[in-house]
Amino acid sequence: MIRVGVLVILFGAGLALAWQISGTLLMLFAGFLLAAVIDAAVSGLRHVLPIGRGWLLLIVVALALVLLGALAVVGGYNIWRQLGDLWAVLVEGADGLLDSLEQWGLPLGGVLQDERGILDWIPDPQTIFGQAGTAFGMTMGLASDALIVALLGVFLAIDPASYREGVLTLVPTERRARLREVLNVTGTTLKWWLVGQLAMMVLVGTLVTILLLVAGVPYAVLLGLVTGLLNFIPFLGPILAGIPLLLALIPEGWGTLAWVMAVFLVIQWIEGYLINPFVQQKVVHIAPALGLSFLAIMAALFGGLGVALAIPLLAVLRVLVLELYVKDVLGDRSQTI
Repeated sequence: MIRVGVLVILFGAGLALAWQISGTLLMLFAGFLLAAVIDAAVSGLRHVLPIGRGWLLLIVVALALVLLGALAVVGGYNIWRQLGDLWAVLVEGADGLLDSLEQWGLPLGGVLQDERGILDWIPDPQTIFGQAGTAFGMTMGLASDALIVALLGVFLAIDPASYREGVLTLVPTERRARLREVLNVTGTTLKWWLVGQLAMMVLVGTLVTILLLVAGVPYAVLLGLVTGLLNFIPFLGPILAGIPLLLALIPEGWGTLAWVMAVFLVIQWIEGYLINPFVQQKVVHIAPALGLSFLAIMAALFGGLGVALAIPLLAVLRVLVLELYVKDVLGDRSQTI
């Protein structure tokens, strides 16, 4: 009885500690995700250049730094400057939408525009993008977090096997072989899930950018970039991406809005129901209801970072539960990843 009580206390203390450092744990998980992406890039490059892993890793990191540097030099300032202009366009679109709702007799427009317009409900773009001190502080905070994640990802990708074996030394020897197998399955699943998601992000972002350029919509590249980034979040991402797109299209007229949004929905449908299942057919499949429920929980607990990392974290948890509990404890070997 005393032993059970001690275990319960230790378990509760562990949960409390995990909650206190949950933000840091999520950032560490982001580092693991980056390491998985780097490892996938190194594995792919190995088929082209049959050289040592260290040299391959150096090439991948150097290419990533060159690409990021080029983006920062060529488009970094323009993107930051255009964010404020895009925000003003979105505000104008939202204001126009409320005007239309009011004309159609819907109460929402009247409620929000009773005593103050939509500009009073949405923060002033100058407040968001024009305060250098706040922007600098936020940028430095994000930059420091990004640097930690980047360094962690690179260090883990240098020799992932050594870190895995280090964890296994804490496990009884008779269980190490099975746990090594589970960790390998988890890493492989996560790696290819991420590769598939990144490929879908690039595909959807490129198609939406081309669509908006053809339609002559302002800030087409920036909106395409936002759409591609949001597409990292399964189920919820396409819906979130559609909101700024809808608001940006309202000033262009209802005809343009209708056909562009129709093509956008077709792109998302093809990606979600045809291309993505084919790409991910050998990777973990997450039921939409389970994914959305976990997204809601992570959003409530950890905000935007929780939303961004919810699905890959759920993919890892699903593999661990199936392998360690369903198969090993319950003895049900019929379940597959």
